[in-house]
Amino acid sequence: TPLTAIIAAAAVGIALLQYRTALHKFRLDLYDKRYRVYRGHMDLLAKIFADGDASLETLASYYDSTHEKRFLFENDVSSYLTEVGQKASRLHGLTIMIDPKSSATGTKRSEATEEILKLKAWFDEQGEEAQRKFYKYLTFTNKL
Repeated sequence: TPLTAIIAAAAVGIALLQYRTALHKFRLDLYDKRYRVYRGHMDLLAKIFADGDASLETLASYYDSTHEKRFLFENDVSSYLTEVGQKASRLHGLTIMIDPKSSATGTKRSEATEEILKLKAWFDEQGEEAQRKFYKYLTFTNKL
């Protein structure tokens, strides 16, 4: 009967609207999780820029905010975030080494200072690099 066809069409229409709503919610939730990782990454870069080091608290915060990276991003971003964390940890270790209270010798301190300068120069470039890496995951023109 015509009434049955109308009811069936309405049910299909409602189901499609519910599907679209669920898909939009999924995309928004995924965006929120990815943005939290991005924000944690940028916070680390800001801290290194401001303080010249990544404290243990800063490193802990970074690892806490980026630990889901493998589930939210492809390998390009996931491996990048791992590299950044390793370099930030290295920077912190070298900073401890050049502390006047450290038992490191003059040569070791000199080598550490040189490596610190290279790491800081590398970190200075990472703001723009992060935008390039994260762009396809955080732009609203992308489906996922």
